[in-house]
Amino acid sequence: MRKAVGALVAAAVLAWSWGAAAAEVVVVKAIGAPDVPVGTILDLSQPLNLAAGASLTLIDSEGRKTQVDGPHSGPLGGASAGAEPAGGEPAQGDQRLGLGVRVNVVKSLARLFKQSVSDTSSVGAFRSARGGTARMPDPWLVDVSRRGDHCVTRGRMATLWHPRTGDGDTLSIQHVDSRATAHVDWPAGHDRIDWPQDLAIVDGGTYLTRLGRAPTAIRVTIHVVPQDLPTRAHQVAWMADRQCDFQAMLLVVSADVDALADQPRPFK
Repeated sequence: MRKAVGALVAAAVLAWSWGAAAAEVVVVKAIGAPDVPVGTILDLSQPLNLAAGASLTLIDSEGRKTQVDGPHSGPLGGASAGAEPAGGEPAQGDQRLGLGVRVNVVKSLARLFKQSVSDTSSVGAFRSARGGTARMPDPWLVDVSRRGDHCVTRGRMATLWHPRTGDGDTLSIQHVDSRATAHVDWPAGHDRIDWPQDLAIVDGGTYLTRLGRAPTAIRVTIHVVPQDLPTRAHQVAWMADRQCDFQAMLLVVSADVDALADQPRPFK
């Protein structure tokens, strides 16, 4: 009887905390729940069974975090969880923010976690798996040794990073569209330098970087993360949508899952 009352109270708390704001949530941390791995999307109206000692950390479409502890049996959000907000558009799915920015927190985090933390039960496993590798020490560095998409934060000096810190060299950066080019000295023994001030950062712009006499240039695309994203979960989801997966996952690891719902802030 006591367990049944506890389950009802837990369901009521979840329904109140999410209200009618979300139809789906994504699992970002799972303990003792092998059938519900990290990255799983759960429908709040569908029943879920959790054994005693198991727990799930969930994030909804508005970036809110909730922990569900076992034993639990039944829907996560109660009967009202799947309702639509007053505006008539379901909160689950793309969420329009300021300046036309759209972020699908649930689906973006699901894809990121499934891809980056496959076969693990928590972000801690991802953290330990990275031990001993020469990887970026900060989520906000532009790795000029790795081609692809990179994210920087608006209002903070962009910093370039390279894992090799041997002899000093010269880095050249060219904006592909405008052909504007900058050359900057890379001191020996340093793994990072500031983005050259005489070369503008264009959101979505593609650049060719070449360190010293490297035989080929590295092609990188820069995305500028908006400052008005309401939570760190939105920030991570936005970055994942722009294929800045490694940086997004490193941001999660650096902040820890428990900080995902915090207001986003630049890392020092």
